[in-house]
Amino acid sequence: MKDREYKDAWNEMKLDVMIDYTRLIHTEETPSNIETLPGRVEQLKDIGKYMDMKDNTNEFRNLLSDLEDD
Repeated sequence: MKDREYKDAWNEMKLDVMIDYTRLIHTEETPSNIETLPGRVEQLKDIGKYMDMKDNTNEFRNLLSDLEDD
């Protein structure tokens, strides 16, 4: 893979993390997901912050800030 392809793949993964996180924090807890939902949300939050650190951006942290303002 070329450097550009790696960067595109990284950006696509990061976007997926951001979309999944946003979707999950708005998911209602039900008896079928009450044990796993909070852990999945925290896991995506950790991954997003880690990706921000690795690519030296604040995209995920900005998303968190925007969601807190809502």
